[in-house]
Amino acid sequence: MPVNADKPHLWKPDIALSVDFYNNWFMQFAPKAYRDTRIVTTQQVKSALAETANLSNITSALLRQHPEVLPILRMAAAPPIARDRLIGLAGVSPNLVKNMEEKQRIPPRADIATLDAELTKISQIIARLLDKDIFPWLESGQQPTETEVQRAATIVADRFAVLFTAFELVKLMEADCDLINRPVPIPENHPLYSNQCHHQERAIIVQARRWIARGCDKKVRIVG
Repeated sequence: MPVNADKPHLWKPDIALSVDFYNNWFMQFAPKAYRDTRIVTTQQVKSALAETANLSNITSALLRQHPEVLPILRMAAAPPIARDRLIGLAGVSPNLVKNMEEKQRIPPRADIATLDAELTKISQIIARLLDKDIFPWLESGQQPTETEVQRAATIVADRFAVLFTAFELVKLMEADCDLINRPVPIPENHPLYSNQCHHQERAIIVQARRWIARGCDKKVRIVG
């Protein structure tokens, strides 16, 4: 029998150490990652606002010409829209959205009629959900001031910064861990074990190291 699979009273110290490890990483790296991401992303948001005429021209033609603006448009919504949620709400091909966001392009073999129809549905969903508290000119009909544009760009960039800071922390933690993409033993009745364990905070990596040393028989795979 595995050494500690039947000794849950020993799990709490391990979990506490995992949380402490994650907190230390967060305090050390999060502030700089957040600031760096916000600076870069603010400029990207301002560019997207310029390309869309301050969000007054979100059309299928615009999305075809500038597919790279789609992630920014998702973060400009209220609430911000996850990629899968946008796909579901618009009823469009996941491949289309994936190409636009990850490769900044329209799928090269896309049928033109189908493409126009799907881009139109995406633009309609985005336009309907835009955060008008951040972009007040969409309701007033007035041209936004430079201050309003800067403020809006910073708010949207903050939304990105929170997400990308988390991803950067994950990468930093992975760089210091040799367990990524290797079988990691974790007991099935351990609180950190689940079929969705790869969505948990990466403190599980540290926990897994300790379980390897102690011997457990349930194997899962930590993936990105």
